[in-house]
Amino acid sequence: MKTILLKLALLSVYSCAQTGKPHSKTGSEISQDTTDILLQRQQKRTMTTDQLKAEAKKRDIPYRKETGGKIYELQGFDKNGNPLYYSTGDVQK
Repeated sequence: MKTILLKLALLSVYSCAQTGKPHSKTGSEISQDTTDILLQRQQKRTMTTDQLKAEAKKRDIPYRKETGGKIYELQGFDKNGNPLYYSTGDVQK
């Protein structure tokens, strides 16, 4: 699902940034090439679940936490190394 949303977002950004210069490839071929390159870069930066768990353990921070009816799960780290968590609300027990 993330991949589909990322492709759509990248495609919309790319199509808004057209320069009007003639290309030897069609617009869809260029868009696909650009999307593939950006997805490859994103995948290199994305940590696997095992990598996230290991890094959380190394930093002594929780990988997953339930509190106050919410679930928090580590998704990665920002450019300064701060943990980034996804949270869900209204968890039924």
